[in-house]
Amino acid sequence: MSKTTPPDIADAINKALGESDAAWKCGKVEKAADLMEKAWELLPLPREEYDWAQILGNIGTEFFRDAKMITKADEWLTRLRKAYGAPSETTGETIDLLEATIRFEAGDFDRSFALFHKHFKEWKNRIFEGENPKYKKFYHAEVARRK
Repeated sequence: MSKTTPPDIADAINKALGESDAAWKCGKVEKAADLMEKAWELLPLPREEYDWAQILGNIGTEFFRDAKMITKADEWLTRLRKAYGAPSETTGETIDLLEATIRFEAGDFDRSFALFHKHFKEWKNRIFEGENPKYKKFYHAEVARRK
């Protein structure tokens, strides 16, 4: 069970995230990245024990993936894993699929495919809902190519 982030800290995190998003939309990627890190640093120690660690972990990992900062995306994915603790079926799937998208962006297509395939067997195209369509296109092209 995670601890509740104090309201004043949650408000400060939300403000930093809003500023990060605004910087990202203006093309100020480094400023957006710095603000994302600032948001993380606002969490009390040990950060991974707070509810906002899971939220920030997801947001930050996706941000750094989309910014093509793969090393940072991997760092944030590690934070996310720690925040979730022992993965349940749902959280394990969420993290695996996020990792699959990072591996895709990193050009590690074999690992990306393996992670997508692991969950496609059970969930089919639902694993791609809410994601960039390029991941679904990649997966199906790889399935066809590997036949």
